[in-house]
Amino acid sequence: MSHGDSLAQQARYRARCTGNRHQNEHRFLSTARPATAISEATGDQALLESALFTHANGLADYCAHPAGIHSVDPRVDHLTVRLDSYIGPTRDYPLGEHCLATLLPTQNTRTKEEPSGVPGIRLRGIDDRGLHLGLADSSASATLTGPTAEQWRSYLDNHRALCIENGAAPLWETADLSEAEAAFRTEHSSWQEILSRSAWIGSGLLRRIGLFHTVSNAYSLGYWLDGRDWKFELTYEHGVPVNHDELVQYLTHPAWGLPMRVDHRSCQCRPCDCDGGRERICWIELTPTTDRVTGISFRFRSTAKDRNITRVYRSLALSGASTAWLERVLPQHHRQASTAVAS
Repeated sequence: MSHGDSLAQQARYRARCTGNRHQNEHRFLSTARPATAISEATGDQALLESALFTHANGLADYCAHPAGIHSVDPRVDHLTVRLDSYIGPTRDYPLGEHCLATLLPTQNTRTKEEPSGVPGIRLRGIDDRGLHLGLADSSASATLTGPTAEQWRSYLDNHRALCIENGAAPLWETADLSEAEAAFRTEHSSWQEILSRSAWIGSGLLRRIGLFHTVSNAYSLGYWLDGRDWKFELTYEHGVPVNHDELVQYLTHPAWGLPMRVDHRSCQCRPCDCDGGRERICWIELTPTTDRVTGISFRFRSTAKDRNITRVYRSLALSGASTAWLERVLPQHHRQASTAVAS
């Protein structure tokens, strides 16, 4: 990709990262004139966004977009995340409802167990713009969109009723940190330090989540924080170009990407089936170019030639994945499905 810094190139980069249209991003950049194509969140804002990246996702099943995120709108002090509608192909579990269950903190009044959800997350309100989240004792803010205000209120009512039924007291409505949340943070102070230290990557990747859909040819994305680095596993259909170098170039763009460089790589990509079409795995590890310590470890997995992923294709198609994307990342199965429909 070009490393130029013209407005058109910045808009193209931003559109690939956010999943929004190039025209919309060009209009935003020309009007707002931000310092960079994708601004960096810091402090509590990065911590909130990293928590969203970790918990408010569709990794439980396949969604229309990787991690269940249709698009994002990153600003200096705010992030808007547009969610996919459902988790999986059955379309009976809204992703917005899943987000409330995994994000909003509760305290079990019967067992006095540690808080569930994300300690410190606060629900700031619901309106036509979406569901607004923040952190206790902080000005950090993010908005989840996709569902209507009526749907969000319905999801919240259902979640509250389920909490009451199971003896879980909501902690997401108070301004300050509750005693249970404060105790949790104290007891797990070392993990809190890890979360704070690695938040810049979680936030930076969420602000560039579109790259896993617009640039990468992977049909499946999994990721987690292992306490030292962020781990990513991307899976590709056999025969589809594993364009990991292009993805890494976007992520580490010298002007607008994350301040990281390739530290190690092991590549098994081959243009032939001379190995019998077995599964291949490439590893690429990124390390910060600054004094930060957290890194990213990517594993790019190309499936074996004879692996049947028809169920995966059907799940993605039923979840609402676009035809153009399915044709790009699962061409063999897309051709088979198209032929079956035609006949």
